[in-house]
Amino acid sequence: DLALDSGADVQELMALRFGEADFCYGVPQGTDLTPDDFDGLRIATSYDHIVRNDLDRRGLDAEVISLDGAVEISISLGVADAVADVGQTGSTLRQAGLKTTGDPIVESEAILVGRNDDADERDDVRHFMRRLRGIIVAREYVMVEYDVHEDQLDAATDVTPGIESPTVSPLKKEGWLAVKAMSRQSKVNAIMDQLANLGARGITVSEIQTCRI
Repeated sequence: DLALDSGADVQELMALRFGEADFCYGVPQGTDLTPDDFDGLRIATSYDHIVRNDLDRRGLDAEVISLDGAVEISISLGVADAVADVGQTGSTLRQAGLKTTGDPIVESEAILVGRNDDADERDDVRHFMRRLRGIIVAREYVMVEYDVHEDQLDAATDVTPGIESPTVSPLKKEGWLAVKAMSRQSKVNAIMDQLANLGARGITVSEIQTCRI
């Protein structure tokens, strides 16, 4: 949303997978106002270019009030009739006695941008992006380690296939093996339950700081 509102000549290089939010209009609770009713009204926002473009697209003549912050209280202060602001859950608007109206103007998230069209062709930028991508991917995975009897190895590694393949090492105790594999963090509790049902022992999970896959 900041890149779009500024009109800066930048290139989107990669999504950073956090900061997802919707840029929406807000109106007082108890009213039936929609964006199509904004003709002649005052709209407070910190993103005046985005709002003006949206109003122009709708063919509406509304006054855009540019504020640096605390947009949600502008209606109660008598500064505006509606607001346009970024939010993830809408709780800030609700606390101010407002509600969202209409579809989101913009769906935004944190992104990495470059200053020109060939930014991603530079070696230093590519290295930086690779490091960022390693951190982003690492947040989605954990390292699962456990001991399992060789009779259950195939079933256990079906549960934890890893990226290319799990690491399997023999243990001193005959017939037992140590297994190590990257697994999706979102599925780790179910994975641990399945491994336990197969008789796996010493099941542990550790975070991954960064990786390359």
